[in-house]
Amino acid sequence: MNTEQSSEEMTNTENPAGTETPIRMTIGEYLKAAREEKTLSLKVISQHTKISVTILESIENNNFDKLPSKAYVIGFVKSYSKTIGLDEAECLKLLNEAYGSTEHTIAKTAPTSLEGAPPTNPPVEATPSKEIPSQYLTIAGVFVALIILFAIVINNTNTKPGEEVAATEETIEKEVVQTPLVDVKPQELSEKTPLTEDSDPVVEEEAAEQTDDEQPVAEEETKPEKKVEAAEKKVVEDQKTEEKKKEEVKEEESKKEEKKITLRAIPMPLYTETSEESFYTHLPENIKAAKIDGKQNIFINAVDGDTWITYKSDNDDIKKFVLHQGRTLLIRGDIVRIFLGNVNVARIFLNNKALKISSRSGVKSLVFPQENAKDYKLPLFIYPKPGQVITSSEYEESLN
Repeated sequence: MNTEQSSEEMTNTENPAGTETPIRMTIGEYLKAAREEKTLSLKVISQHTKISVTILESIENNNFDKLPSKAYVIGFVKSYSKTIGLDEAECLKLLNEAYGSTEHTIAKTAPTSLEGAPPTNPPVEATPSKEIPSQYLTIAGVFVALIILFAIVINNTNTKPGEEVAATEETIEKEVVQTPLVDVKPQELSEKTPLTEDSDPVVEEEAAEQTDDEQPVAEEETKPEKKVEAAEKKVVEDQKTEEKKKEEVKEEESKKEEKKITLRAIPMPLYTETSEESFYTHLPENIKAAKIDGKQNIFINAVDGDTWITYKSDNDDIKKFVLHQGRTLLIRGDIVRIFLGNVNVARIFLNNKALKISSRSGVKSLVFPQENAKDYKLPLFIYPKPGQVITSSEYEESLN
């Protein structure tokens, strides 16, 4: 690799700084293109954001009539953009344009701008409506009515203490069985009267005690059965707990599989050189003179709108930002990897040669020089967490 240090330069064209025009790609197309570039399904996005697939489809198709109020849609777009690692402020800007007004600018911080580029006015986050939805008022009214009805039923079922005592006493009187009176004749004693042993009260007490002692023995005999039931119940509960843990482990493994990104080869060719004169009107003379032999000199001019760029030159850090309309970017290096969104609005030159690039989705991954593309895989850049970006090569190494 050439030891010359790679550098990047930002240059301004003659276009006025304040004449930005809206981006041609809508918020729905923007989100869908970025999602497809990362080969993620709507089902995966739904699982991470807790937003239904139907709502996500409506956002991507720009069907705002099928969505709730704008305040809710703002929350959906924020969550969606964070999940796939897009610039939240840029997404909210596109959402406002889709609603056809700029009453509420959304993001608190402007997207990262290039060196030397004038900062854009920072938008202010829109506050959701404070009005309480009518369905919540209806639910609250029903809940209060149920509480009142429940209190009335309890009040009617209570009986007076005096009436309850009288009924109890009457029941007791009916259940009491009176012993019938029997005439007892006195026994006349004589010499012939046989002698009989009177029952010993002490013996009767001991017999009564023995009878009373029999009940605890019966209770003790039933205790082992209760212990067996408790043990069986515990075994069943332990089995349920174990099954639940297994299901949770399977769910975790399933989620990890879904998060795994499938890497694929880069289709060729990535670009072709063109001699159309209309392209070369966007290549300034100072850029032509700044070409360094032996390096990949890539010049990008955002002619018809904004384009978002993620790129890595040689071993330099990954850079990610929005190249606004009328701005230009010069990248140099031995090997340069670039991902562009809304690529059709830009004019791209390699070593002062105009490149013709086609993309139906509006996004494009490029490798310079083109013959080195076989050493890399799509997507060129992966966003494992919001605000974090790594190359596909780094991702592939982490799996090993």
